[in-house]
Amino acid sequence: MEYANFELTFGPRAAAGYPVSAESRLGQAPEAGQPAPVSALDPADANLAAALEALRRGRTEAAGLKALGQALAAAIPDDILSLLREQRAAARAQPGHGVRLRLNFAEPAPAALPWELLWLPGDPAPLGLSTDAALTRALDLRVPWHDRETPLPVRLLGIAPNAPNLQLAQHKAALEEAIAPMRDSGALEFEWLDGAVTADRIRAALGRAETHLVHFVGHGSFENGQPRLHLNDDYGDDYPRPAGVVAGLFRDRPSLRLVVLNACRGAAANSADALLGLAPQIAAQGVPAIVAMQWDIYEWAAQKFATEFYRTLCAGPAAGEVETALTRARAALYDDNPEARGYATPVLLLRGEGGRLWTAKPEADTRPAGGEMRDSIILGANTRIGGDVFTGGKREVHTGGGAYFESDVNVTDGDFVLGNKTVNQRAGRDIIGRDKVTHVGGPDPVQMQILLEKFRQIQAQVDTLSAAPAAAPTAGQPAAAGQPPVGGKKQVKELVQQIEAETQQGEAADPDRLERWLTALGDAAEDIFEVTAATLVNPAYGLAQAVRRVAQRVIEKRAGRRGGKQAP
Repeated sequence: MEYANFELTFGPRAAAGYPVSAESRLGQAPEAGQPAPVSALDPADANLAAALEALRRGRTEAAGLKALGQALAAAIPDDILSLLREQRAAARAQPGHGVRLRLNFAEPAPAALPWELLWLPGDPAPLGLSTDAALTRALDLRVPWHDRETPLPVRLLGIAPNAPNLQLAQHKAALEEAIAPMRDSGALEFEWLDGAVTADRIRAALGRAETHLVHFVGHGSFENGQPRLHLNDDYGDDYPRPAGVVAGLFRDRPSLRLVVLNACRGAAANSADALLGLAPQIAAQGVPAIVAMQWDIYEWAAQKFATEFYRTLCAGPAAGEVETALTRARAALYDDNPEARGYATPVLLLRGEGGRLWTAKPEADTRPAGGEMRDSIILGANTRIGGDVFTGGKREVHTGGGAYFESDVNVTDGDFVLGNKTVNQRAGRDIIGRDKVTHVGGPDPVQMQILLEKFRQIQAQVDTLSAAPAAAPTAGQPAAAGQPPVGGKKQVKELVQQIEAETQQGEAADPDRLERWLTALGDAAEDIFEVTAATLVNPAYGLAQAVRRVAQRVIEKRAGRRGGKQAP
């Protein structure tokens, strides 16, 4: 999935509540220079506190979960919800695209609320169950990280210290059963660190080989308000370690991409809270992503979560995409038991703006030794190649349209592939995936969908105009807004269609034609001109600078005419 960020921020509390703002690729709310709307959300409200306590004890059923999720949605101002709906609609129009709702909190009180229950008005299910709307919590840490290649198999280290009151044998068996298909396929290697688990044993295990994933199950607790993780001493007895010590275990582990902190059923009452509080400190050591359970979790739910989560994360087309993996795991928990809080139990904290934890390392070049190579390969229409095509040096691959490649085309330099072909370039330049389209100087696919929808709305507005042409206005003056269009509705519709087609040319748009059509539109129907010109100058639609400049120039000229003077 390709996710576009939607940054939702709750600022420091003011007298009336928390100021809320949003930023996205389609714009921001409030707009620049406008005050942020204030949410009346009060985490200390008695009714909310009672609902949260019932939730923590596992006594909330489906109706209560939905009501709490909708109450959280009501804490988000309407204009921000509208912007979020608009971006989701644009993403749905593009296969493989989604919205990443990143929650940012300036204070801990709103951050402690179960936002994973979020249920938007009119939606049939909670927000975080569909991959078109990944729900994450952002960590504002100044430790950058970058996507790295990860060779298969992915290595998972399970950590399960001796702990009283925990059914560790059942939990371990459930996890092993869940990941068995990935182990059998070779996509995942797994090791348990159990028994007397000391800090030294964890350091040694992380140092023996590159570890990509860590799955911890056990106790957490608090001491003087600080979270602790319960490990063991050398004799296997319970030995709580402070957050600083635990976080230091993950320092300078560049291969590590994810830590899962799980308080399974039977853990101490505040174990989940402690593990969730520990997560940011682990992330600060350079770990890109943390998944922590905000409540304890039953064995069946833990197994279901692990099955869906690791299967998606470690194998298949979404491998490495932690948001997609977590969303599918949440959906599986909800589908199995919508009456329970399980689907909202996992919390994802991300350090970076993206959620791809790795990209698969390309396999070694399998070019056959001594293979013959020619200066160019010319493929006519509807040519099918069933194996690899290798070209080197200044060779060229020409496809005349309709050529199909069932395997890799490996190119080095000076090669040309036209059409929707799959090209894996292994010499340091671009990787061009199947059916990808590069837009130069124009909207990206999501913005293009929004732009097309806007023009459909404009054409619908044209359809409401009277078909009878109005009398021509005085020379140099526009037709009055709301009056029948000069020249008739057909002319207005054609002008809007011409403007729409020209704007899609990006930087290649002809400014003279565009200015002529916009001016004619203004003379024919002022109200249609206003909404069209406002669309063209709006930066949210990603239109070329040349298009935006022309539209702004026509707006200024017409404003000058209305003011009784000729604009320059």
